[in-house]
Amino acid sequence: MDDMDLGAIKAMGKGSVMVDGLRLTLRSEERRGIDYWYAYRRVAGKTKKVYLGAEFTEGQLSRAAMLLSEAPATATLPVINSVMGNAVTQQNDAQAHELAALRDEVARLQSERDKLASELGRMRAVLGRYDAEKVM
Repeated sequence: MDDMDLGAIKAMGKGSVMVDGLRLTLRSEERRGIDYWYAYRRVAGKTKKVYLGAEFTEGQLSRAAMLLSEAPATATLPVINSVMGNAVTQQNDAQAHELAALRDEVARLQSERDKLASELGRMRAVLGRYDAEKVM
């Protein structure tokens, strides 16, 4: 795997790379204004997808290659448990990223609300002075 290739893929938002003898397609997908990376591979006629995160490393690509490789028909229980555990971890990672994005949005909206409340208070004060001058 060539770092130059990964740099080009990150710049373009998509591309393919050989990892541990497997060809993986990497794509960036936007969710709530943030780009997240996924690795894809076609296995037995079906496209499989693995979440990589907002950034990815060669280690994550090796892990994705392992998850996206075809499991032998005689797979042992520990291998199945490992893959299932990784799938749950990926789902939890994706949910954690979505939760973080939602928290950021809530913080942004609260800040906006505070600014609007401050502006409303200022406008009420100006209006109060205007009404007082009108009475005189």
